[in-house]
Amino acid sequence: MPEYLVFFVHQHFDFRYPELEALLTMQQLPSVAETVLKDPETGNLPDPESSPLVRVQLPSLEHAKFLSERGILVKGVYEVWGHSGNDGGYDALVASVGAFQGPQKQQILQDDKRSWRINVSVFGKKLSMDEQRERRERFRDVMPFAGPVHMKEPDDTFLVLEELGLDQDLHPDMKPKQIFFLRELAGSEKNRGRGGARDLVDQQTLKRRAYIGPTSMESEMALLMSNMALVQPGDLVIDPFVGTGSVLIPCGTHGAMCYGTDIDIRVLLGTGVGVTGAGVVPSEEKSDGKERVNVTTNFKQYGLPLPELVRADNSMSPLVQQCKGFFDAVVCDPPYGIRAGARKSGRKRQIKSDVSAAVKQANYIAPTQPYAAEDVMKDLLEFAAQTLREGGRLVYLLPTTYEYTDADLPRHPSLQVLANSEQKLTKKYARRLITMVKRTPSADEMAAVESAATVAKSNPGDVSFANLREKIRKRKSDAVEGLEDQ
Repeated sequence: MPEYLVFFVHQHFDFRYPELEALLTMQQLPSVAETVLKDPETGNLPDPESSPLVRVQLPSLEHAKFLSERGILVKGVYEVWGHSGNDGGYDALVASVGAFQGPQKQQILQDDKRSWRINVSVFGKKLSMDEQRERRERFRDVMPFAGPVHMKEPDDTFLVLEELGLDQDLHPDMKPKQIFFLRELAGSEKNRGRGGARDLVDQQTLKRRAYIGPTSMESEMALLMSNMALVQPGDLVIDPFVGTGSVLIPCGTHGAMCYGTDIDIRVLLGTGVGVTGAGVVPSEEKSDGKERVNVTTNFKQYGLPLPELVRADNSMSPLVQQCKGFFDAVVCDPPYGIRAGARKSGRKRQIKSDVSAAVKQANYIAPTQPYAAEDVMKDLLEFAAQTLREGGRLVYLLPTTYEYTDADLPRHPSLQVLANSEQKLTKKYARRLITMVKRTPSADEMAAVESAATVAKSNPGDVSFANLREKIRKRKSDAVEGLEDQ
């Protein structure tokens, strides 16, 4: 099977293989464990923190290109024409290139109108122009191109890539771990517009978005969430805590029909919560001489179909009964009371006066009360379990401390955890991207859940997310005490 090299950005290490797994699943290909070539020294998958390079075996060029066209953490995808390990060096690499018999090799070499160029790069070091030229010359005999050299926009771009690693500064005489001779297929962070999905991170940045709020999700994480949810054209996707719509925008970009609910009507209408960003505001949004922006403004900014938005309380969402098995994905960043407090319908205290007349008024706004974080999680998982189709995915962010354990993760018998990736934020806090899939639970699982529910009713502090919430609160209180002691 043909071999390809995936060059990842050297960040978000914990997200690399989960996203790659999702990209393979979209193409109905074998899992990462079967597709990725193992490290010959350890026999395991390559360590994301030590190398951005992953060798994969895929059926065709189209499957390889898809990784770059959709992968947010992918800088580029290349066809491997030659490879040597740390004991072979350039002599072994040149021999490997000469022996390569790919289906397009002779066509590329013999076409006198097909332009080309060879780039030279080292991961872990910069090379001078003379050093690059010396490396190119090694391939003169095994790559006798008939076509012209074009340094700008050639038909084919080749790359000589050395991997020195991250210890080069400590060991300047270190030999390359491995060397590749590659043909670029798609995408490159340095060459905008060449088919790489990573370009979307900059195109959809919050810095240039028309309508943003204090909890708007940055574009890179939102795009990752869409990939983990396997969002594809025609999918039905909902965000039950839609806010300014930052999580739904990548889903719309990937062709989904987007739905959103939020209890705060102000954020949906763009009155008093979100703020006007640097994006272009469509002229039809002007009302009474003022420019009003809201969630739909962002979708218009990117030329996307408008979402269906409803003011709804997720603790008693009408969609639970009306949309059973309707959605392909639930993607959200729930409110946990850290940056923005969660609210649900109701009053803190019951009132004696009759409010029936007030409810009928056109300008009546239903009261809200605080929404406990553990209740937010319980209701979110129940919402997803009821509204997702079989095989649909729930993708959400969970704030954590570094004392997190898997016992802190909220569970539901109809939702199976597929991925749990940590993003470090500060010295004290992190957040995790949780991916779950809807499936039918067994009888034993249902019995265990009923038993856990009984325990939770008798002692609410024992529910899983309540433990995590207390860890976060303890971190906050410790920080405050530390400031007071200074």
